[in-house]
Amino acid sequence: MIKKKTYEELIEKDKILTTKLKDLEHKISLINNNDQDYLEILFREKFNYVKQDEIIIKLK
Repeated sequence: MIKKKTYEELIEKDKILTTKLKDLEHKISLINNNDQDYLEILFREKFNYVKQDEIIIKLK
């Protein structure tokens, strides 16, 4: 019973980590391809440069 629960927890962690890895790989590819929109979002977040009437929408 305990082994089954541990196995299921490991499977769930694997799914979560796989999803995070895919997301990270996508972000890295955007940076490597010099995606101007994504780079602008990163710079604005880093330096907190957002105008009052501006809305930043994050796409996954």
